[in-house]
Amino acid sequence: MTRHLLLPALAGLLACASNPGQDDPCVMATPSTEGWTSYDEGAFTLQLPPDYERGDVQGIDSQVGRWEAPGKQVSYDFGAYSNPLEPDGLNAFPDLVVCQESDGQGSPRIIRYSPAEGGYAVAAHWPNVQERGGRSLSLTIEGVVGQAEDQAELIAIFRSVRIGNSAGDTARGEGDSLPGGDPGAVSRAPVDGGAPPATGYRAGGNEPFWTLTFAESAMAFSDIGIEDSVHAPRPEPEPLSNGWRFSATANGQPFVVEIENRRCNDSMSGRPFPHSVTVAVLGRDYSGCGGDTASLLTGGEWVVEDLEGEETSGDRRPTLQFSSEGAVTGTGGCNRFRASYEMTGEGLRIGPAAATRMACLDEAANAQETRFFALLEQVTRFDIAEDGRLVLLALDRPIIAARR
Repeated sequence: MTRHLLLPALAGLLACASNPGQDDPCVMATPSTEGWTSYDEGAFTLQLPPDYERGDVQGIDSQVGRWEAPGKQVSYDFGAYSNPLEPDGLNAFPDLVVCQESDGQGSPRIIRYSPAEGGYAVAAHWPNVQERGGRSLSLTIEGVVGQAEDQAELIAIFRSVRIGNSAGDTARGEGDSLPGGDPGAVSRAPVDGGAPPATGYRAGGNEPFWTLTFAESAMAFSDIGIEDSVHAPRPEPEPLSNGWRFSATANGQPFVVEIENRRCNDSMSGRPFPHSVTVAVLGRDYSGCGGDTASLLTGGEWVVEDLEGEETSGDRRPTLQFSSEGAVTGTGGCNRFRASYEMTGEGLRIGPAAATRMACLDEAANAQETRFFALLEQVTRFDIAEDGRLVLLALDRPIIAARR
């Protein structure tokens, strides 16, 4: 978990604070959450006082968030490696007090401790919130305040947490909160059946070469063998069992576009696309591919299963997560990394990985990580196999295979 990301002024304020002298440091009267702001983070919701503002923070291989107010900060880490709040070689919790142990059924582990920067810290850890790609994801929320009385506010924030289902994920502890929390509805994201294509959508095919584009209120079709493009007002999409139909008229003839939510590979380059597209226009039928190729990569974490045909080993396999902003992050098994990626005309290019420098526990893990980082730079294209695996290739040679 990204811990103690304090602004300089806040760190100075906390350094002046001292620890409270309470008979039971885990019992305190919490304030009402009436008028607080609710935040939906996908897998869970929480409430914060109105003086908190969301800060700018980016995770490496997990979903993270942070809010700040004068003299106060709350942050969270949701992923496979969120901090379990157990003292170990990497995490020390001075003056640790365990207020509650997790029951494994939705109740979190709650601790209080004295941060090295000064002040007061309260943290909660919900284990096994979701299962994704065969990996268990957990949630840790931590608050650091400068005044002893503000610890009660942190407890109220934890009590407001509602664990819920995101689309396609399996959640545990639905609707659970901290003891003493008011019951509330589980926050659920809508099931993602896929939004209909909108402005900027493109599709195309070969033999003959044709292209289809969606403008703000029109759709246009061009065929290399036809002198003029065909234009028509873009109609409202008609839902199909696995896609959408756009039915219009151009030059007195039907102009019908059907977009199926089924992966398609370009017949010449092999480049994958998320949609199979057919167009009926000017008395002819065309077929091809459409959509944003990068969308096949984004949207979740990939766990690497093999490198050049050899199965990966160890408790922490390498992972990849592609963002829509052109960044790929993850872990090599020992170290977290970040690199850039670019969709080229026919393929994929991944830049050199910038990684942390923690030593691996054994030589085998170190060798696997080194090999993984080296192979990333050799990637020239990718494909999605029939079983859903991501296959990264160097020209036509598969070098990395991963699965969600």
